[in-house]
Amino acid sequence: MASDTTLYRRGSLQSHHLYRTRWLALAWLFLQNVATGVSTGYFASVTNLLAKYYRVEGFMINLFSIMNFAFFIPASVVASAVLDKAGLRASCITGSLLNTTGTLLIFCSNYLPSNAYRMALAGQIFASLSQPFLFNATTKLAAVWFGGKERTLANTLSSIGNPIGIAAIVGLAPTIMGSDPNKTPTLNMLLLIICGALGSTALLTRNAPPTPPAPSADTKSKGFFPGLMSTVTNIQFWVLMAVFGLVVGMFNTLVTYISDLATPYGFTNDEAGTIGVLAIVSGLVAAGIIGFILDRTKGHKLAMKCHSFVAMIGMIFFTLALHFQSAALVYIGAILIGGGGFPLIPIILELGVECTYPVDEGTSSGVLWTISNLAGVLFVIGADKLRAPDGKMFDSAVMLSIIGGLAFVFTWFYTAQSKRVTLEKTVERNGEQAGAC
Repeated sequence: MASDTTLYRRGSLQSHHLYRTRWLALAWLFLQNVATGVSTGYFASVTNLLAKYYRVEGFMINLFSIMNFAFFIPASVVASAVLDKAGLRASCITGSLLNTTGTLLIFCSNYLPSNAYRMALAGQIFASLSQPFLFNATTKLAAVWFGGKERTLANTLSSIGNPIGIAAIVGLAPTIMGSDPNKTPTLNMLLLIICGALGSTALLTRNAPPTPPAPSADTKSKGFFPGLMSTVTNIQFWVLMAVFGLVVGMFNTLVTYISDLATPYGFTNDEAGTIGVLAIVSGLVAAGIIGFILDRTKGHKLAMKCHSFVAMIGMIFFTLALHFQSAALVYIGAILIGGGGFPLIPIILELGVECTYPVDEGTSSGVLWTISNLAGVLFVIGADKLRAPDGKMFDSAVMLSIIGGLAFVFTWFYTAQSKRVTLEKTVERNGEQAGAC
């Protein structure tokens, strides 16, 4: 296959190629992550309506979110091993199959009135199990298909599929259902159609290009278990785990309870959906911009500090907005939370690869996602415990603001060298010296 870009060093041909098909590989993973966002976020903005349809309390619908976090944790170990041993294709097919099966079970709940909730919960468990097979693949895809000046952007673009899926369904679900819980079957049918169609792109996924894109892709990674031990014994990686767990856990808890947080203060379900969409869309725009910049500047450490600060301020604004019942302030807070918090996902995932290199990319990202989902379980349960008797969750919002502050503090303890970047600079410098001789 012809290459799009061939790297030259002063007349010396290097055996690294960038293939045009790398963008197709990225597109397939992006679409598969959109499907996971749709299946695991569809209930967030219509919690009260789904509770009426399934004849359960609101917390039983929020339990779907806890399932998303809890089942991610054991599945992530398997997903990381599959990525390391079998590669991208096997991981993507497994994840998409699990996700489509989950939405099929949710759809079947339409026809089992006596066991509808149990069937929907079972479907959510399958969808939860699918996530790590696709989430953990983003850093792997960036490493094996993209060059050093594209990796953060590639990681960002493949990762944003999930929040785009969440944003789309959080905004669409209230439109479909209005105020009628009996529209739930229509929503469930839409989930199956979307996730089935997007998940089928996994069949087009390939493990890697014929020729690696960069010197770091030539390096053989450690085995899964040695790599896992390297990550959990790396102190700097623990700092990243703390920041990633706090930020992603905060963001996921906010999305889970967006309806419960907003509606007791006079906001409608549609407005709650708008809050979630604003947070996610602002995050996508910011992540795209910062990803492009960081691929050229490699200023990931500074970016981590700046974005965690913005996310913290946004969460404080959001909390104050609930107290003052200010729509303008709550929207500003949502934009800052998204713009500050979401870019941290690809930034920290890339730093995780850099400080643990040559551990397989799927292993380091798998550990980070596992920690964030464990934090999500704890934060979702904690936020519900702080709910006032009248249903208001102001204390929960305060808790999330404190979590955002802790994440910002931890960013100052990260000082690790970027090992992969250092290797590639050394190879580039040696190539230039050889070409000059």
